[in-house]
Amino acid sequence: MIEIWFWQNIVSPHVGSLVEELASNGYRLTYVAEKPMSNDRIKQGWLPPEIKNVRLIYVQSQYEVASLVKKAPVDVIHISAGLRSTGIVKYAQKELSILNRKQWVIMESISNTGFIGFLRKVFYRNLIFFKFKNLQGILAIGSETKDWLKDVGFPFKKIYSFSYFLPAPQEIEFQKLILPKSERFRFIFVGQFIERKNLKLLIDSLSFLDKIDFEFIVIGSGKLENSLHSYAKSKLSSKLLWIGKLHQSDVKSAIRQADCLVLPSFFDGWGAVVAESLIVGTPAICSDTCGSSNIVVASRIGGVFNNNNQDQLTKLLAHQLGQGRIAPVKRKEIVEWAKSLQAKAGAIYLEKIIKHSENKSELMLKEFLEVNKM
Repeated sequence: MIEIWFWQNIVSPHVGSLVEELASNGYRLTYVAEKPMSNDRIKQGWLPPEIKNVRLIYVQSQYEVASLVKKAPVDVIHISAGLRSTGIVKYAQKELSILNRKQWVIMESISNTGFIGFLRKVFYRNLIFFKFKNLQGILAIGSETKDWLKDVGFPFKKIYSFSYFLPAPQEIEFQKLILPKSERFRFIFVGQFIERKNLKLLIDSLSFLDKIDFEFIVIGSGKLENSLHSYAKSKLSSKLLWIGKLHQSDVKSAIRQADCLVLPSFFDGWGAVVAESLIVGTPAICSDTCGSSNIVVASRIGGVFNNNNQDQLTKLLAHQLGQGRIAPVKRKEIVEWAKSLQAKAGAIYLEKIIKHSENKSELMLKEFLEVNKM
């Protein structure tokens, strides 16, 4: 029986369901974390994931981490979060390297623009050479991560395109009505009200469609809420339904009631809300600097625009409006395709990666998604 240990500073809601699914497939799973959830996630209404059939261990000190690593069976596969790690993950990676244990890293896209991006490449090139030469492989999340890792010198045959795989939606998420009933086409934004999410671009783009009837739903929280809310009201007036903070358990139900989710971020390492949208049958539009842009392309619905390109975004919004509200049959098709983004599919994919880690040609995420195209 294969045994896998996941190392993360918090119990990630994006990884927990995958871990649970692997356990249900017969793997022995241990999840080591520093705490159940970050304070930011708690403020946003997230709940710590409940992970069944998995040994969950909380540690804080370097001594505790070192002791755990030494006690773990030699043939355990260790999967940790990020190359440039902090906290207990940093301690674990150090001990695993010293003992030359089987070690994988799962990581998101990294912004590589400008001089700062150049410095990051130099930093990671040295980090890989001195600290991670003996990695079994990297699970590269996001559309650009794989090529970026190749550019900084990590062996291409050890890079596996990957994704965050989410739990299957519950029936209540298809039935619960969070938003008031409406016959108008509904765009929805879900995310933090921070500059990186680039919500202002979306508001401006929608304002150019003032002669077309639609509704814009906004869900989230953050330091820029007051200023963005005022700006959205001035631009969109009666078309705006600003909800603000909503409990995480209700977010998917709200997305389900919309016709198109839009994530216009300047940069997102992944952008899980895109996958959440497709899983409940709602098309998505996002910028090409969102890691999840690859699954939008694979879904063949919605669209991807060049980062901060207002003209392209406006055209995509207009096109989606022209398609009309999502028919139940079409939504059902999207839900069926998006099963490839669920934890059950992710567990199968990770099993294939582990079994064929010495044979690079076996299965990539792109091919995995291609098989499931609508």
